[in-house]
Amino acid sequence: YDGSPEAEHFRNERLKLYDAALEYVSDQLSQLIEQVEDDTLLVITGDHGESQFEHSELDRQFSDSRPNYCVGHGGTPYDELARVPVAVTVQGDELTPSGGWGSLIDIPRTICEQTLENHPFSGVDWAGLIPEDRGVICEASRYGTERKAIYKGDRILIHSKSDDVSLTARFED
Repeated sequence: YDGSPEAEHFRNERLKLYDAALEYVSDQLSQLIEQVEDDTLLVITGDHGESQFEHSELDRQFSDSRPNYCVGHGGTPYDELARVPVAVTVQGDELTPSGGWGSLIDIPRTICEQTLENHPFSGVDWAGLIPEDRGVICEASRYGTERKAIYKGDRILIHSKSDDVSLTARFED
């Protein structure tokens, strides 16, 4: 994204398509949820979030984001990509991570804590608070170049061994 009129047009059109996709999925899920009985456990998740040009200049430090710096599927695991859309609903109560960083590893435990007496799953039950000092690891890849990130508290570290680049950031409220 270079700020040119063509790039701005592409960005605006892509955002419209993304909004339309989210609206479609929301409509479909609403229809499904209306048919779900009270004794049904419903888990809806994605494999990751989606970047929409939030860090395009910063992303140029990684050699293999071509040509989509901080846009689309995969790439550098900034917060927009690392956050996984998820909702766990048990008997009408929605459980979402609160406190520290949630992780997909928590979903089996969250479900089992609500439905089973005993289970073998680790992770954190989202019915309680996630420890604020918990670190969560995320990986992403594009064009064969892998990037890893760790989120902990209000900080993030992103590293690409093949690009020999490490970035650190602090989240602002």
